[in-house]
Order: sequence, then structure tokens, then C-alpha cells
Amino acid sequence: MYFPLKQSLDGPPDEASQAQAVLRCATPKLHHVRPSSSTLPRMRSFLRLIFFFFAFSLFIFLCAAQVNPALTPRKAPKPTLPKIDEKACPFEGCQFGKWTAQETVELFSTWKPGRAPVSKIPKGEEVRALTGVHITYEAEEIEITAPIAQYGLKPGDKVFGYMNLGEGFMNAWFNGTWVEDFDGSGIRRGEEGCTRDCSGKQVKPGRYEWWVQMRTKDGVVGWTQETDKFGGKDSLAGEAAVRRRLSA
Repeated sequence: MYFPLKQSLDGPPDEASQAQAVLRCATPKLHHVRPSSSTLPRMRSFLRLIFFFFAFSLFIFLCAAQVNPALTPRKAPKPTLPKIDEKACPFEGCQFGKWTAQETVELFSTWKPGRAPVSKIPKGEEVRALTGVHITYEAEEIEITAPIAQYGLKPGDKVFGYMNLGEGFMNAWFNGTWVEDFDGSGIRRGEEGCTRDCSGKQVKPGRYEWWVQMRTKDGVVGWTQETDKFGGKDSLAGEAAVRRRLSA
């Protein structure tokens, strides 16, 4: 390869000049590339997208890390009886609203003692269920037969169950602790409940009442505990089942 050399006025180029010439020719020239005006907005949009992705991921992580307070045991004294829970709808799928009487039902002035009859609802009539009151007169008594690490329970411990919430969950108190949504799916209750790998057994059933306030089509407002005589209270039950009961 031929490398042009800068001639010296005093004579032929020396070795140092020749080396400098070789380096200048062999070394590539680096040019500073500045982003164009059309590239900058795309870069900003890309960085903004990355930022929102990580922010959203952090939000999901923090939400998943939070524990539902209803599932968390908290220190509390044992409830006094009777225990009254207002606005109660005590089973999975329970709902207020439009109910249909499947048998004749009598309404009372109040759920409390000293109530008086106020109206009768004939079979097939629709009413508006407004609210409910659950009363625990005697708590269910449960004996733990296998460790339940979630609650720190060990065999021989006693758990007292109050309002049922459906799907095996209930309000419960044990060892100075209250749990709003206690998982009792591992409890054996006679021939019902858990069938294998159970963690507890019922020693004594509880005694409860559930009263529902409702308004008739005539505008009469009253209370009844004969909730099993109505269709429409279970959002998980089909309308076909209600129609079959009415046609029976």
C-alpha cells in the first residue's frame, strides 16, 4: 500500500514522519451522529412505555402483597351472646332485591322479641328484600384435630363459629383471636363437611336466626325468618329452579 508522505523542505521524510502518515491513513475517522428530529419523539415514546410498564408491574406486585384484612387474625375478646350482625346475607351468592314467595309467608313488625304479625305474603308474590339481621344465640364449638398453620392452631384447640359466610367460611374466635373470614372447609360436621384430611370436628352445633326485612307490593314492610320459602335470594341459583318450586 502506498502512503503519501509530506515532504520536508530540507530533504526526504524521516521515519517519524512516515509513521505518523501511516497512522493517519489507517485510523478511521469517527463522526458524531446526532439523532434527527424524527428519531427523538420515537425514543421518548419508547422510554415512556418502559417507565409505565415497570410502574404497572410494581403496582401489581404491591397489590398482590397486601393481605385481605378479613382473612387476617386479630386480637379480640370473645364475643358476647347474642351476637347481632346487621346487613347480614350469610351464604355464598346471597343477595337482597327481588324475591318470590314459594309458599305463604307471614311478616312481623320486627325481628326482636315482642313482634306482632303485620301481613301475609301469598305463594307466587314478588317482594323486595331490603336487609337482614343475623343473630348468634350459641356459637358452634369445634375441636381441632390436625394442625392449621395458617391460624397457628394445634390439635385440642377450640374454635367457636358464628355467622356462616358460605363455601366453608365463617366468622370465628379462638385463643383470643377473631377472624372475619375463617376457612372452615376442613371441619367435619356429622355426616356433612370435610370427608378426608380433615382438620377439625364439630363438638356442638350453633344456634342462629336470620331475619330479613322486606316490602310487599302493597308497600307493607315487615320481617320474616322463613327465608327458605323464597326464591331469588341466591344469585347462583337458576330461575328454572324457582319456577319448578312455584309449579309444584
